[in-house]
Amino acid sequence: SGYQCFRYEPSGTSMTTTSAAGHADFKPVDGGDNRVCRGSGPSDNLASYYNVRAGVQSLSACMDLCVTEPACVGIEFKGTSSRCEIWTRSEGIEASKAVSGYQCFRYEPSGTSMTTTSAA
Repeated sequence: SGYQCFRYEPSGTSMTTTSAAGHADFKPVDGGDNRVCRGSGPSDNLASYYNVRAGVQSLSACMDLCVTEPACVGIEFKGTSSRCEIWTRSEGIEASKAVSGYQCFRYEPSGTSMTTTSAA
């Protein structure tokens, strides 16, 4: 993370700037702000659902960590304590709970699909 890619286009052409890769794929859970992520309901918060990363300075950095984690289904972030939870619960984030200072987002990569195949 922390890299930027630019394309050189001679004068007379237009250039489009986009935000960090993948961040558009994060969807706020129940509004996102002042919400903590939960499993099947507001009290479902098993430690096995996520990995805590300390010292993460921004929501963007937390999102970047999720994008690089193949099993990531979402994030919970608290900026004042630089705490980032990378959610890996196979059923995803199904609920949230109101807690001040936290943010909860589902990670739904665009263009991805799940395919089931069986051996012939």
